[in-house]
Amino acid sequence: MEIIERFGIFWITSIGLYSIWLYALSRCKKTFRPSETVKKFDGISLVVPFKNEAKRISDLLQSLNRTWPHRFPGEVIFIDDYSTDNSAKIIKKTKKKFPFQLLEIKSTEPVAKRTALETAIRHANFPWILTLDADVSIPGGYFEALNDLLSSAHDIVMILGPVKLYGQNNFLFRLQQLENRFLQALTRFSADCDSPWLANGAHLIFRKKNFFRVNGYDNLPDLPGGDDIFLLEKFNRNFPGKIRYWARPKFAVRVQAAENVNEFIRQHTRWAVKTKKLKNRKLLAFSLLQSAIFLGFWILIAHPGFWITGNIIWFAGQYYFIKQYEQNSPKLIPAVFIHLVYPFFYVWILIQSLFFSSTRWR
Repeated sequence: MEIIERFGIFWITSIGLYSIWLYALSRCKKTFRPSETVKKFDGISLVVPFKNEAKRISDLLQSLNRTWPHRFPGEVIFIDDYSTDNSAKIIKKTKKKFPFQLLEIKSTEPVAKRTALETAIRHANFPWILTLDADVSIPGGYFEALNDLLSSAHDIVMILGPVKLYGQNNFLFRLQQLENRFLQALTRFSADCDSPWLANGAHLIFRKKNFFRVNGYDNLPDLPGGDDIFLLEKFNRNFPGKIRYWARPKFAVRVQAAENVNEFIRQHTRWAVKTKKLKNRKLLAFSLLQSAIFLGFWILIAHPGFWITGNIIWFAGQYYFIKQYEQNSPKLIPAVFIHLVYPFFYVWILIQSLFFSSTRWR
């Protein structure tokens, strides 16, 4: 048997294992229902680190003004991490219908994003913390849903919030939208299996006291980003079974998608770099299996028998997985096209992360 035939069989077998793994994860699907015993909601501090977000932060400010309920027990803490634009001025000048603090990092040189986050958390006045990116938009009814959730989430220490993308309706946006659906499904189903893999700092909720019990962001890998997933790992080690994903309608914050290919590749290179530092063995194994499948896509592209068979199984597994996450499934033909284009981005991102990575945030 020729080497290429052996590799083809290995590749299809890997895709089969990958698809079975996705199916097994999707079988963990369960609806997170907070306790029926309702206690008084003691309030939440929204933490928004920002760096040179003058073009984007207005959407967040406007959405907060639209959705913040009267007498809601909370505050918004904006933390400026060495912005060189007028982001802070925009926050100061915008009329706000919510309590807020505007903090600034005091240091002689730029620091990691986690320093900005921890500085704000130490200034927080409420027992729950919600981290948001500066470019998110809050949907109507969000804070009412948040109040209902946290009034009855007695045993939960961390909640992984859903994220949706918005942007111009072009091919790059649709590619990111399909990818985000897959990542949201992976986030939900791994949490449902009591083995959470992913978190998104654009929408992450946790108890302040538990944050300090795990020593916050101390002893994390020396990277500017990745604070969300590394913090998730610490919470999961110390509080297993107490982390949930909440998929209630109108609870998903909206985040702006990358506007061009260069921004998309830089973003994903940062993700790939931090993946190498993770301690979650299941996620590492899943990522390695996924990388091997993407590389096989290129190696076997000149061998249509293996290539077509493998891609059919691969696409079917991922499409089924996304469909289990949300009833509004992506359209089939565009999804097939994106599936065939995505490996071009992935392999380039993999090369960038291994040899040319730069991990600045913003």
